[in-house]
Amino acid sequence: MDLLQPRSAVGKVHAVFGEPNPLYERALSLHEMHAEKMGHPMFVLRKRLLPGLWSKPAYILSIILKEMAKPREQQLEWLLWVDADIVLMNPQIPLDVFIPPSPEFDDVNMLVTHDRHGLNNGCFLIRVSPWAIKLLSGVIAYHNFRPEVELKYTEQSALEAMINDTYWGSSVVQVPQYWFNAYPSPLDKDRPPRKHEFRPGGLQIHFAGNRDGKRPERMETWMSIADKAVPPYDVPVEETSLPKEIEKFWKRLGTKRRRKAKVAEAAGGEGMEAGKGL
Repeated sequence: MDLLQPRSAVGKVHAVFGEPNPLYERALSLHEMHAEKMGHPMFVLRKRLLPGLWSKPAYILSIILKEMAKPREQQLEWLLWVDADIVLMNPQIPLDVFIPPSPEFDDVNMLVTHDRHGLNNGCFLIRVSPWAIKLLSGVIAYHNFRPEVELKYTEQSALEAMINDTYWGSSVVQVPQYWFNAYPSPLDKDRPPRKHEFRPGGLQIHFAGNRDGKRPERMETWMSIADKAVPPYDVPVEETSLPKEIEKFWKRLGTKRRRKAKVAEAAGGEGMEAGKGL
């Protein structure tokens, strides 16, 4: 960690194991550089814990349990999970910029993004909390207690089923995909990026899906750009649109929640849901 950079309240969680994969190792090095630069503690899983993709929730849970066992002042507050096929593009963006404003959104325990298939958990933020321990424990055990439910995307589908329940979903907010889980934008097209696509100055790119077998080539192309560390991709966070857009998002969501509370109060209802974004 940079001695001049204070320790962040957000840790990064990653996994690379199995057959050696130079491409994923190279992507990991970019994440490690970002963590070092921004003061984010980095956790990397190097061995399979459970079959299939179930090591993901198990490893995140293990970190949260260890953090919760520490004195409060020593605990991390949030963890960002990052899949192996995500390329870090701008190491000048601290993950703390994405954290919900306190105290208004202290009830929010998870930030997720969706694509056209629904939840995509290639990258998400989860608060270090008892809530997270219970949620991840439920995800890991889901296919044992609900064997009749088809989990098309294994642990991702289990997580989606869990947070679609009102009890869990009331603490989850869906944020814009381009914040931290953007898909690649075409380099050869002169048009504004779509809402799910990466934009110059953004944090990272997720190369989800590999139907055409060209994921390695696409990752190599963008990692070559990231390695150059030049504008408009590698720029200070204050020179990007992210801080203002994030501030605007939370202000709008806060207004929406207050309106819902007034309606519920007028109707004699009690409580409200945190909502899933705008």
